[in-house]
Amino acid sequence: MRARALESESLQAAHAACLEALGHDADHVGAAVLASEILLRAGGPRRAVALLEPSGRFSHDPRYVLAVAAGSGLQTIESGELSYRAEGGAPVASTIVCLRRSP
Repeated sequence: MRARALESESLQAAHAACLEALGHDADHVGAAVLASEILLRAGGPRRAVALLEPSGRFSHDPRYVLAVAAGSGLQTIESGELSYRAEGGAPVASTIVCLRRSP
């Protein structure tokens, strides 16, 4: 199934959309909803895939998250960007991914 963008500014609403997309699969083992801050800078000679931010939180390249999920046998059902929290008064770019174990 092709991933669709989640249209939400609320983590709870995005989570509900993921569960709706999973349908009956949400009751089964192997479904997950993952929220992660988006890595906006890559510093250094090699492209970073994850970074410990000054806030003490990790940020991740969304492509890396999707690749690791696929490599682990998980299928992306929904994915999208949202800002569900602020830091220093500014919204923090985040991604949410709805996954299930591949058949």
